[in-house]
Amino acid sequence: MCWSLRVSLGSWALVAALAAFLWRRAWRNDRWFAALLLFVGQVQALEAVLWLDQGCSGPNQAATWVLLGWVSLEPLAHSLIALACTPRKARSAAQWVLAAAAAAFAAAFAAAAAGPPGAARQGWCSRPCGAADCGAHLRWSWVPNINAAWHLAFLAFLATPLAFMRPWSHAIAAAAYAFATFAAAHVVFNPAEVFESMWCWLAVGGFAVPLVLGRPPAKHVRA
Repeated sequence: MCWSLRVSLGSWALVAALAAFLWRRAWRNDRWFAALLLFVGQVQALEAVLWLDQGCSGPNQAATWVLLGWVSLEPLAHSLIALACTPRKARSAAQWVLAAAAAAFAAAFAAAAAGPPGAARQGWCSRPCGAADCGAHLRWSWVPNINAAWHLAFLAFLATPLAFMRPWSHAIAAAAYAFATFAAAHVVFNPAEVFESMWCWLAVGGFAVPLVLGRPPAKHVRA
């Protein structure tokens, strides 16, 4: 994913600070973005464990499995965040259906990423790929099991709850950034490192759009 322990820890600190700022500012949709950004950003904290145990003495393997579960649950987490941030009277059946679909997708994604049982799973230890493959990016051991179709499906499920966000400008900007990371990763990097580079960018800045969008309403109420 990211390029070093320093980058992972720095990214996590940036995400945590941004989430805290948005939560405290509490303009429209700020707390929605803050909760989502904080959940996505915890990937960086987990990744720091991988960097600290490049000798693969146990914590690396455990964190690799935790990352698989955490990342798989992110679309579901966003669906639940969207429900929590939507006024009770404005919630729709479609949001509950989406949450159920995201739960099913999480199970399917985790199963595909884990791959078939066997020695490959037992030897999981996330390390940099090497210059011939994907350079200095840290590769999670399960990433080679998911292809571009899974990447796009993941982003679609992650972004879909934004359809219930108003104003549309916030939702469109956030979704556009998420898919732009995927497109940019394909252009800038080789296919072996698309998911890793995409995730580093997404975790750091993908849902920081409210910082640059619009102005607070004349009389805004903290959520």
